[in-house]
This record gives sequence, structure tokens and C-alpha cells, in this order.
Amino acid sequence: MGSYPFDELPVEDGDFDRSVEIGSSPVSSPITLMRVAPKDGEFCYLEEIPASLRFDRCDAEFSLGVDSSTPYRHLWWRFVVKVEKKETRIRVNNEAVDSLMLARWPYSSGWSCSRRFKNPSKKGQSVPDPRLTQRFATEKDFVLAVESLAFDYFETGNYFTAAISFPEEPFFEDAQNRNQNASILFGVCNNPQQTEVDLLEHPTILKLLAQTEANTIRFWPDGVATDGLKLYDEVKDKGPFLMLCSIRQALAGPHNSVANEFIGRPVTDLVDRIYRNHLNNENRGHRDV
Repeated sequence: MGSYPFDELPVEDGDFDRSVEIGSSPVSSPITLMRVAPKDGEFCYLEEIPASLRFDRCDAEFSLGVDSSTPYRHLWWRFVVKVEKKETRIRVNNEAVDSLMLARWPYSSGWSCSRRFKNPSKKGQSVPDPRLTQRFATEKDFVLAVESLAFDYFETGNYFTAAISFPEEPFFEDAQNRNQNASILFGVCNNPQQTEVDLLEHPTILKLLAQTEANTIRFWPDGVATDGLKLYDEVKDKGPFLMLCSIRQALAGPHNSVANEFIGRPVTDLVDRIYRNHLNNENRGHRDV
């Protein structure tokens, strides 16, 4: 499946020490990644790629602060997706080239995130990387240095990995609200930044933005009495922002309950659905104030 029932990705530094709690999760869970790639001039959902999900507890020593000469031991956890190196659809030759795309479902949270897949380390922690032997001002600085390496510092097996210790902040203030059915969606895409740019220039996307600007877009669900319903000016002005959010979420793919319906279809079909829902939610929020 391309989704996993997990709705508590931490966004605060203090959550790192919840690694004991996270460690109680299953060691590894099978998932699939919805692959986005060009087909006949469109970015489409082509297929699902097998992968596995882990919550890894990391343990490393480094030099913390200016004065201390004693190695500092830091424990933290990370969210890791692994794909076997024999999988040819995310690599060129023996190098991983694609990125993991994540989004939280329901999409109303606006949350999305991406990480580049990396090759495993050839030496592991037995031979410290020179970039990690300097002194670091904070624990977070050290973790960010680990994540900035071109390879996965902790993975030495036959897997490509995409790992997250610091999820991006949510787009919307209420993104941390609990939802008992919340899931994380998983996709895979090559060069997501360029894909975003290309999708923003797609005729379907440009038409949606033009309709938003003209306040002629239908954004309410079927069966709802409209009574001349229009977007508030504040919501209309957020159209480009909501569109970028929708594109990033769509690159993680649909929820697994409807995944089969989207295989072979353009990504813009899902962007359209997500975007209209964001407009509706934003408009309702202004109406209820």
C-alpha cells in the first residue's frame, strides 16, 4: 500500500528524545511508493514500487560546544524509507537519483515533505566522515550535518534510503490536529523541484488559477446548494500558494483506497481535486469567523 497509518511526525526539537516510544513501533513495515514520471507529455502515476518503512533509533558521538573535550553521545530517531538497490526504477547505473515524496492524508493539513534517496555508506561509522569531526554548537547542527552527507551515514546494506529527522513545518496552523484515520502517503519522483515548475506551467493548472482569479471556479462539493457562493478575496489571493501546496501533496500520490483508480492518470487530476478542496476549506474558515 502507498500509505501508512501514522499521524505524529514530530516538528519540535524536544521530540527527538521520544525515541524510546517510537522504538516500540514495528521494526519494518512493507509499503509501496507511487511512482510519478512523464508519459505521453504528461506527468502520470505509473506504478507502485515496493519499499519498507522503519523508525530507526540513531546513536552517535560528536564534539559538542567549544570547551568540552569529552565526546558527546546523542540519541535521536529518524523516519526511514528503504528500497532495495536492485530496484532499477529509482536509479541510474548504481546511483539513486529519485526522491521520496511524502504527504499527510487527509490533505487538509497541507503537510508535505521530500527527501532524496541516498546510496548506503561504504564504510559506516567505523571510519568517521571528516565533515562530522568538527565541533558543533548544538545537537541539531550535528544531525543536520549527518543528513547533508551525499550518502546514508547509518545504512551499510543493499538499500537506497531516504531518511527524515526534521520534517518540514506544516503549511497550515491546524496541521497538528489529531485525526484517527490520518495516514502518511508515499510517492517517488525524479527531480521534484523541476517537476513542480513544469506542473505550475501546465494548461490545467493555469486554467484553475485563472478561474480562481476571476472567481468563477467551482470549489464546493457536489450536492451543495451554492446560492451564488464566491471566494473571499483573502482566499482568492492565496490561490498560487494553495496550488503549490496541492502539487507537492499530489506528488506523494493518492490514498491507497483509491490508488488503483489513478494508475495511468495525470498528476493534474489529483492536483485539481486537492486544490478545490483547499479553496473550499479556506473559504469555509473565513465564513465561520
